[in-house]
Order: sequence, then structure tokens, then C-alpha cells
Amino acid sequence: MGVSRETLEALKTLGLTDYETRTYVALNSIISGTATEISQASQVPRSRIYNILKSLDNKGFLEIGKGKPLTFTVIPPHEVFKRNKNEIKKKMERAESELNVLYESQIPNVPAPIWILHGPDKIVNKELEIISRAKESLFIMGGLMFPSEPPQLKEALQKPLKRGLKLGYLLPLYVKWMMWK
Repeated sequence: MGVSRETLEALKTLGLTDYETRTYVALNSIISGTATEISQASQVPRSRIYNILKSLDNKGFLEIGKGKPLTFTVIPPHEVFKRNKNEIKKKMERAESELNVLYESQIPNVPAPIWILHGPDKIVNKELEIISRAKESLFIMGGLMFPSEPPQLKEALQKPLKRGLKLGYLLPLYVKWMMWK
């Protein structure tokens, strides 16, 4: 049974080469086998199959049994993907955190930016970003607002206000009523 292009791309996203991908897919279809059987099922040259199987073992995609001939057993996809998703998520969170520190450290060095934003979502997201970056004080001056904007601003202000952010605002009465009701 073949697999979709998306599945093949997902395996490559996990760091598998073309031969490793073909071998892992084939091994899922036979569950366990010798190098010769896996080579035939995957159509990976026999001269390359041992190196590919060893690499898949190192990456945690299969287990190598004892004895002669060696048998190779696939690790179930749900285990492989769960482990890899967690590792990818941790790497992404660390990268995001590191890049945010770098980004935040440079904000004071940049002259006040001018943004050209189109659409309610982009405008509100920029406001929420500014609120999340506020360290000591924040002054909000507003006029007309999108219907969903006051509740989102209110929610976003909760954490900063609890940690002592000084807030000043100049808003029309209807917005004050919507935000603080």
C-alpha cells in the first residue's frame, strides 16, 4: 500500500532522507523483517539498506533484534510521531523564546515605527502585541473601535495590570463602558 505525498513530506520534515522514508514506509507494511526483505519491499538497494536501517535505528524509527540474520522491527508510527512532535514543539518554543529576547532587546534602539495595517484582525493583533510588550506604563487613546476589540483589549490588559502596569486611557464613554463593565 502506498502513502500520500503529504505523508512522505511529513517524514522528510522529521529529518528522513528519501531512502530512509522509503524504508520506514515499507517496514510499516511488513512490521518486521530481515535486511533483504526490507530492501525488496522498499526498493532500496541492498548495498545501502544496512546503513539506512542503522540510521533509522539511531533516529528512533525501528529496533534491531538480536540473532542471525538480524531482524528489524518498526516502532509504531503513533509513538514515533508523538515523540517527534514533542521534540519539535520544544525546539520551536526555545527558538521563539530566544528570538523574542533578541527582538525585545532591539525595540528600544529603533525609532518609533509607523505601521500600515489593513483589516481589523491585523490592527487588533498589533494592539495586543504592544500591550504584551509594555513594561511599566501604557497609555491608550482610542476612538472608534471594532465590535470585538474592547473585550480583547480588556482580556489582554489583565496580566499587565496585575503585575503593576500603570494604565492611562482616553476613550469615548461607550468604549469605557464596554471595557470595564
